[in-house]
Amino acid sequence: MKRTYRAKLLTRLCIAGAIYVCSIASTAEATAQFSDLIVIEGRSEQLFTEPLEPALHADSELRYKLMMRTPGNGCSASWRGYVAGWEIRTDELYLVDVQVDPCANVKKMVPLAELFPGAIGPVKAQWFTGTLTVPQGQQLEYVHMGYGSRYERYLLLDIVKGNVTSSTLTSGRANSGAAH
Repeated sequence: MKRTYRAKLLTRLCIAGAIYVCSIASTAEATAQFSDLIVIEGRSEQLFTEPLEPALHADSELRYKLMMRTPGNGCSASWRGYVAGWEIRTDELYLVDVQVDPCANVKKMVPLAELFPGAIGPVKAQWFTGTLTVPQGQQLEYVHMGYGSRYERYLLLDIVKGNVTSSTLTSGRANSGAAH
């Protein structure tokens, strides 16, 4: 890494850390976040889980590549600086696109091949094991923080290494451990 890239990365990490600390210290003033989107059986839905995060935590090179594309100033509705698009295809979870700076008026897409060298199309999310939380129906309560708003029901998809192993439709609140 060149010194300028290190300085830019360090600055962004400091900003991200400061935002994180402020979000913990003052949750009453937090902002609802742009959620990732997922296509299931041809329908686009919000996703109250962030399946790319485990890959970014495990692979510093991947995190670096994405951070170099995200603007330093960001916006309060996108602490992560990106929104990912996902799709369930034949019971497998795929990353189909990544948009940085979702607050901007113009979409800024990151080529998947830039993040995952050799990728020609969607990338199977083999790094992800957990539960995807997909809110459905009417919004019953708006909460101006993270993914705290409440919906009529939730589709919970259990994923193991990118493979859908089960799905459950619940009513009321989502399992708090599932929404990340």
